[in-house]
Amino acid sequence: MSKPRRVTASLPLMLVASATVASLSACNDDPKTEVASVRDQYKSLEDCAEDWGSTVPCQPEQAPAGSNTIASTGNTSSGGHMYTGRYFGPSYYDGQRDIAQRNFNARPGDHAVARSITRSVSRGGFGSSSRGFSGGG
Repeated sequence: MSKPRRVTASLPLMLVASATVASLSACNDDPKTEVASVRDQYKSLEDCAEDWGSTVPCQPEQAPAGSNTIASTGNTSSGGHMYTGRYFGPSYYDGQRDIAQRNFNARPGDHAVARSITRSVSRGGFGSSSRGFSGGG
């Protein structure tokens, strides 16, 4: 009897995101295009999970050094990090939020209190579509 194969949910998502980036840049005739990556900010982990279907894509926002913080994940003198108590959702392309939420099997919702936008220039050509982007969300 063979055991069922375990597959993580993150691998198919990464493949879909990579294919989307490649197809978007392949269709672009302009050799230099500005691309905006968006990330939602939330007051709480629960608000982030409401928009993205689970807490998995939600990451705590790190506090700047020397600031008053709300939450701590350990002893900062031994390398722990201080957090603001706010969370970031995963990155998605400007105007593609509904598609990103579908990729996470989330119900459409918007509990975000702010959005951070990172703009970068994408240069056309084979293999250049992923420059300037992080793989995480």
